[in-house]
Amino acid sequence: MLDWNITDNEIEVVEKLLLPENCHFADDAKEVIRHWKSTDISACPGSGKTTVLLAKLKLIADRMPLENGTGICVLSHTNVAVNEIRLKLTEYADKITSYPNFVGTIQSFIDKFITFPYLKSITEQPIQVVDNIMYAKHLYGLIYKNMARYKQLFCFIKMRFYKSGSQYKDIFDYIKDLYLVNGDLYRIGEYKSLASSKSDSAIQYKKAKEELLLSHGILTYKDAYQYGMLALFQRKDLPSLLCKRFSYVFIDEFQDCSQMQREVLSCIFDKTKCCIFKIGDPDQAIYVGDKDNPVDWKPSENALHIASSNRYSQEIANVLSPLKSGKHDICSLRGEIGVTPTLIIYDDNTRNYVIDAFVFLLNKYGLTDPNGIYKAIGWIKKESSKGIKIGDYWNDYNATDKLQSENSYWGMIESICEVLQQGKLYKSESIIRKLMCMIVNYLGCKDSDGHSFTYSSIKKILDGKYHNIYHEKILAMACLAEYVLEEVNRIIREMVNDIFGRDDIFERLPKYFMGESVKNKSKISNNICIFNGRKIQFSTVHKVKGETHDATLYLETETKGSSDLRRVLPYLKGTKPGTSQIYNYSRKCVYVGFSRPKKLLCVAMHENTYNQSGNAFSSWGIFDCKNEMASITIYLDKTNR
Repeated sequence: MLDWNITDNEIEVVEKLLLPENCHFADDAKEVIRHWKSTDISACPGSGKTTVLLAKLKLIADRMPLENGTGICVLSHTNVAVNEIRLKLTEYADKITSYPNFVGTIQSFIDKFITFPYLKSITEQPIQVVDNIMYAKHLYGLIYKNMARYKQLFCFIKMRFYKSGSQYKDIFDYIKDLYLVNGDLYRIGEYKSLASSKSDSAIQYKKAKEELLLSHGILTYKDAYQYGMLALFQRKDLPSLLCKRFSYVFIDEFQDCSQMQREVLSCIFDKTKCCIFKIGDPDQAIYVGDKDNPVDWKPSENALHIASSNRYSQEIANVLSPLKSGKHDICSLRGEIGVTPTLIIYDDNTRNYVIDAFVFLLNKYGLTDPNGIYKAIGWIKKESSKGIKIGDYWNDYNATDKLQSENSYWGMIESICEVLQQGKLYKSESIIRKLMCMIVNYLGCKDSDGHSFTYSSIKKILDGKYHNIYHEKILAMACLAEYVLEEVNRIIREMVNDIFGRDDIFERLPKYFMGESVKNKSKISNNICIFNGRKIQFSTVHKVKGETHDATLYLETETKGSSDLRRVLPYLKGTKPGTSQIYNYSRKCVYVGFSRPKKLLCVAMHENTYNQSGNAFSSWGIFDCKNEMASITIYLDKTNR
């Protein structure tokens, strides 16, 4: 490991490569870029931590080959890092992603270097599938075909599934959430065991899992980590070998790592033998799941902090600072913009006017772009939940709704636009591949073995034979000034026509697949409504994590006898919050939701909550629906004429 001295000139070169014209890294970001010893890096929302990571990778690429032929390891939860490297570090991409380096997901790393080699040594059956849904389908098929051996387990699963009501879409969705801890059978989301290790159900479940692995080579994501830990226990030399190969290790979004992921990674990488950077924001750890869900990630005392953001104004930054767990106040690089965060106060009779008020405020602050991203978000969406939920603010909200036309051409083009607007290029690629797979199958094309194309086989051919065409169009899409239907449709059509070498492909596709452009509909699926000329999408806090909006409306919702906003009042007032974990979790959900907008933050709050708030919102604008609805109605009527 080297303690590199990064010059000002090198920083300037990286800025020109990665940042918009005449933009520069903030001082705290530069400190991270210049630091080359193991450390935790805590970055606030909108801090550009991915860009900072790319800057460090570029500087490493300039110094390759590294000492003793070692490489780097870049780990994340999705393949976003790979895509970002290809798109923004184009001339350095091959150098960074080729041997001896590894860039990919934590899952793929553990599978490749730890779990698969170990399983190969104990079973002759090669690993075919690591996937929760495929595992669930094969497990159900196994116990159904062997009812004599698995009768108790079959009855147990059936009974539990029917008792769960509408929480799961099918029995496979239920099965994938089952897992074992010390022989006891659990389900994700429940903290009490469903069956003890001595019960017939748990014993049969364990046997079925073993049979599925040994006979078919199928396991879950969690299984892969459990076998990985077993491999590390038996192969004491593995960590040293991997540390010798990888001098620098970057783990992105570390706050979202499960307890098992953290344990495996800590067993592999020793900060005395390699340089480890854990990057994330502990206050954005909002994904909870099974019994192994970790306690909060607490960055080390010598952690570096990026507390400056280029996403939102200082007005919003001031709101966010009291919600942080650390001592570093958030600073906006944009400064104050004159748009005050606003409370929309309602009572039981005026809740349906909240969206009207939001649109009124959008107009007031000049947010009139029809292509702008305006979202109404909340925590609780379950229709069965007691208390206020997202659907109480908009009658047409469907908690289980997905794109009605998700498997139509224009529905998928709309989905691509949505994820591009959210800055999630990696998600657009998965939709594009699905779209290409559907197109070739509708045309009757077969793969080299005479079979219909699958997602995996179309991915292989796009990344192989048609690599140049595919990635040229992906790059062109990423560089669009506006992610609108017409432009995305144009690039997709060019890609398809270039791959097939003809321009009549779309005329040969079935009409029911091509359908009508969603842009011509006043109301489209996926909980998007067109309201007074504004497209407002309803979503959950969990789904918008990582997104950037022009304006965000945070909706107060209730669970377990209180609301998320009532639970954060102590944080905002500087008093002591409750000791229950739900207080801390509510804080993080609100923190994530409040940090999405660039310009306008609105919060819908029941008057009962507001009456308990004291001085918590003294710096906010107040919009009371009871007093303002007459003027809103007149204003909106005028704008509709």
